[in-house]
Amino acid sequence: MNGKTLSATHINFGDHLMSTALSTLKFVNAKRLVAATDPIQFRRQKMLKKLDEQIMMAAALADGRQPLVTRTRRVRDGETNERLSLIHI
Repeated sequence: MNGKTLSATHINFGDHLMSTALSTLKFVNAKRLVAATDPIQFRRQKMLKKLDEQIMMAAALADGRQPLVTRTRRVRDGETNERLSLIHI
């Protein structure tokens, strides 16, 4: 690379040294974010979602329509190892 040296500790870009920029960084331990809701609130929300779904199904049947229920499932693609969301109707 036109006479410039590359090493694990620094990279020369003209007059600027990458190592000086990296040496000024401060490393700290990362804290994992926990869910904002407690487990009881999570279960309540899950139950309310299911009850709303049942109410919509009952209303559709009362109107003579076919109830539409969707399910979302997360899968991993075997070839690309990418996570995908599948929606089942």
